[in-house]
Parts: sequence; C-alpha cells; structure tokens
Amino acid sequence: MEVRREKSKEIPVVPSIRCRLVPCLARVLTAGLVAMLSVSAGAEDAQNAAKTGNLVPGPELVRSLEASVKFMQSATRSASEFNQKAKALENEAYAFAILVQAGRETEEMARKAGPLTETALALAAAAKKKNYNDAKNHVAALADFKKVESDGTTVEVNFGKSVPLRNLMEVVRDTDQELKKATRLTAASWNQRGKAEEITNYANRMTALSLAMLHHTPETDPDAKKGQTAKVWRDTSQETMDACLELAKAARSKNANEFKKAYTAMDKACTRCHDVYRVEED
Repeated sequence: MEVRREKSKEIPVVPSIRCRLVPCLARVLTAGLVAMLSVSAGAEDAQNAAKTGNLVPGPELVRSLEASVKFMQSATRSASEFNQKAKALENEAYAFAILVQAGRETEEMARKAGPLTETALALAAAAKKKNYNDAKNHVAALADFKKVESDGTTVEVNFGKSVPLRNLMEVVRDTDQELKKATRLTAASWNQRGKAEEITNYANRMTALSLAMLHHTPETDPDAKKGQTAKVWRDTSQETMDACLELAKAARSKNANEFKKAYTAMDKACTRCHDVYRVEED
C-alpha cells in the first residue's frame, strides 16, 4: 500500500479495549495484549503486504461495499432496529473501513479512501454510543460511496489504533462461518445464481481483515510462548491473506476442491497463531 504524506491528517482514533477472541479462530486472546501492540511495526508489515498487488479487485470491491451498505441501511431503518443491531452495525462500519483501505491500489478508491474511511469510523463510534441520528446520517453518506470525491487530503490509517482488536475478531468470526459453510456446498449449489459472487465477497472480506490483523502485530507478549511473538503473528496473518486470495480465486471459478484446499490452509494458519496467542476461557 503506497502511503502519501503530503497534506495528511490523522484518522480519529477509536479507543482500544481488551480483546476476547470469540470461537471462530480461538478462545480468548491473551490478557493485556492490546496494550502491548506495536503500532508502527504492524502498519509497516501491512503496507508491505499490500504493495504486492491490489488485494481486492475493483468490481468485486464495489460489490462488497454495496453488500456492506445494504446491511447498514437495514440496521438504521428505524430507531428500534438500530438499538437491536447497534453492535453488529459498529462491526460492519469497521469492516467497511478495512475494505476501503484494502482497495486503495485502485485509482478510484485511492481518491475516495480518506473521506470514506473517516465516515466509516465515525459511524462505528456513533453505533457504539447508540446515537441513532448520527449513525443514520453516516450510513446515508456511505451509501453514496460511488459519488464521493477526494477532499484533497490523504489519510494514513493504522488499524492497530483505529479498530479495536475485539471488534476485528468478531468480524473475522462471522466471515469465517460463512466461508466454512461454503466448503460444504454441492456443485449444484455453487452454480446457483449469485452464489459464487457471494462467496467471493466473503473471501475478499477475509483478505482485507488479514491486512488489518497485520496492523495489530504485537511487539511483546509475556504470555505467549518464548520467542514466538511478533513473528508468528506476522507470518500467520500473511499466510491467512495468501490463503484468502486463493479462496477468492477458487470461488470465482466455482472450483469446490480448490476452495476447500484454500480454506484448510487458512484454518491451519489461524490455528498456528492461536496456539501461541490463546488462553483458555473460563
């Protein structure tokens, strides 16, 4: 990911919280890990990973953002529905911001990334505070993402600061569940209208989430196995990203066997990380 520094401004930072990893990838992340995260190292790792190419192809990115907006609109249809879905909306806002950043290699998204990311993070904050009016306004702005123009600024986003790890892992959990279900699809199911595109969106989403995970690379963690801190996190996040790129490729071609193979590789990478960054839940 190429980062431009001219006329830059800092994204509002959403305070981080103690992270518990819900059961999709592991039980619970080590207590106090978030406070020890290495911001600069993780961001650099993520930027280097993104430089290998555009993580989410332009047309597929648009479809993913459209699907995200559709959920946001449903969650803000009324005040009562908002109150029921505020937590899910908060997570979806973070996912939208991460997807935007994963698509910054496209010329169009590079121009829009700053204002879209700021609006998405503002939506996450409004949802957390259960401020319905602000949330609805932010959703309306994001719904017009195709028309958004750059305000002349560039924004450096470090998800280690702006996206709490707990929220990130909850989105990972939900996305993983959809990908796991896809491994059980029959050939006939893969050929259903829109099914391959739907699964490709989930694979692209997980690819983007892997980029955000790199931002959370820890520098030290006294509860992790000795000598296996940042390297394991960094390596397995990259392995997860690589596997997800293969997942998307297999979904596009409706290749069930290759999809299962890629999912297994992703799952192994996640498990290897959790063998280090995990404590048992009471």
